[in-house]
Amino acid sequence: MNVLKKQLEKENVSAYSVSKKANIPYTTINNALKDSKKLDGQTVKVLKAAALAINRTPGQLLDELIKLDEKIKR
Repeated sequence: MNVLKKQLEKENVSAYSVSKKANIPYTTINNALKDSKKLDGQTVKVLKAAALAINRTPGQLLDELIKLDEKIKR
């Protein structure tokens, strides 16, 4: 399960809107949201873009994603 994808769905934010707000290619975001992409494989660029789209700092988003990832692994 891709925790970044799950978080964006929770926030009701699409990959397209992340791409537009952060001015990075849609394919970059779309690839980061594939189910096979784990949290430890996400790039800083993608995390910064997602954080911008949901009005959080990258650190806040990463903290939320780590908690969600730990919850799912239990």
